[in-house]
Amino acid sequence: MKKRVWSLCMAVIMAGTLLGGCGNGAGAGTGTPADSGQTADAGKTDGEQVTIRFMDNMASETRDRAYEEIIANFEAENPDIKIEYETVPWDQSHSKLVTLGSTGTMPDVVQVHPTWISEFVNAGWIEGLDARLDTYEYKDGFTDYTKNVLFDQTQRKVYGDVYVIPDAILTNGIFIRTDWAKEAGVDYSDWTWNDFLEAAQKMTDTEKNRYGMSFRGGRSAYHQAMFLLYEQTGGRVYDDEGNCVLNSPECVDIFTKYIDLYKNGNTPEDAINWGFSEMCAAFTSGLTGMLNQTCEVIEMCEQSLSDDQWTVAPLPKSDVDGKIYNEVSFSNGYAIAKNSENKDAAWRFIEYLSSPEAAKIYCKTNLLIPVQKEALEDEFFQTGKMAGYAEMFRKDNLVAWPELGYFPEVGEFRETFADAEVQKCMKGEQTPEETLNKLAEFLTNAQKAYMQENPDVEIPMPKSTSGM
Repeated sequence: MKKRVWSLCMAVIMAGTLLGGCGNGAGAGTGTPADSGQTADAGKTDGEQVTIRFMDNMASETRDRAYEEIIANFEAENPDIKIEYETVPWDQSHSKLVTLGSTGTMPDVVQVHPTWISEFVNAGWIEGLDARLDTYEYKDGFTDYTKNVLFDQTQRKVYGDVYVIPDAILTNGIFIRTDWAKEAGVDYSDWTWNDFLEAAQKMTDTEKNRYGMSFRGGRSAYHQAMFLLYEQTGGRVYDDEGNCVLNSPECVDIFTKYIDLYKNGNTPEDAINWGFSEMCAAFTSGLTGMLNQTCEVIEMCEQSLSDDQWTVAPLPKSDVDGKIYNEVSFSNGYAIAKNSENKDAAWRFIEYLSSPEAAKIYCKTNLLIPVQKEALEDEFFQTGKMAGYAEMFRKDNLVAWPELGYFPEVGEFRETFADAEVQKCMKGEQTPEETLNKLAEFLTNAQKAYMQENPDVEIPMPKSTSGM
């Protein structure tokens, strides 16, 4: 049932730009593909079994368990459809999908990370789904945040359609060694980002081989810095004219303090190469005392640390206005490839993936927040470490990050440009101010060009998360 796919990065050569439901009708899965604007006719095939490919872009044993159970249940209920399950490691996933998209060979059902939507829509690689979504059995069961923000604000308002059905809600918290924090006198009950930076210094004890925090210097290095920059800008990336504000004097000051954690030895020297796996392993192995990550990491901690050694603290609030600026999005999303020859069958699988039944399996296994209300009401999400993440949505000071932009170049910024500039700063090859100026110049140029070509599209703004 499962075929693993391991790929090499060929995306720059193959593609010009490099980044970063339940239809109820009948229709043959092998018939004419449905266009985004037509009425969906998804339903049973004419009796002949069709095979559709589904690719998970964050390969892990935990995710495999969830998907294998979900696929087995789906195939039992839909004997006319067989799922060919493929996986690709996260660090190779974007390159792999760009290569497949540019050659018209994407899997029928593909996972699209929220930061890739703009690129994939502009490239014409994925289908619009609104017509099919209109007939989805559980369309009214999506949480308010999913409907109002992830569908309306993030997709319909920008692209005129829904292209990706979210798999689950993902947001960040600070994993912290409670025993280290107690020894160092760190109070994280109602802290700010400056408190966080001071805590990283206090919890560093190199004689005990302890470092204050897991610093991400490899892939997505810029992303971790954005938490501190947004708290200075009120969640804004641009002013009303499209000028990037991430290089303001206040941003330069907080970014300098952040980079100094690396330069002053509050995180290991080889953290300059750390990505997701390395920064998490450093925390769970007892090398670092704090980790800014999502709820998916809870299981790793439970396997390596005792309950009295760690907890998940709320994300620090802004020193400026007391609000919590957090990345709140879906962890991945399900889309139908434009090149698929079995779009109706692909939609039926997405329907099932997005149902409360499948959502409970997927989110409980992967420790994610469901997008379906019925699944979210399960006791599992009301108790334990997961409750802390869900509780964040009931606070009136939580603000979700805006998009960096809707221009095609956002992928290049996320996946190559920004990380390279942050690494130069970590190496001392350029100052924090020079680094932010380069990031701001890139975003300003891309945003203003996009505004000129698309004058009706609004500037990306932070989003209220109230009404989960």
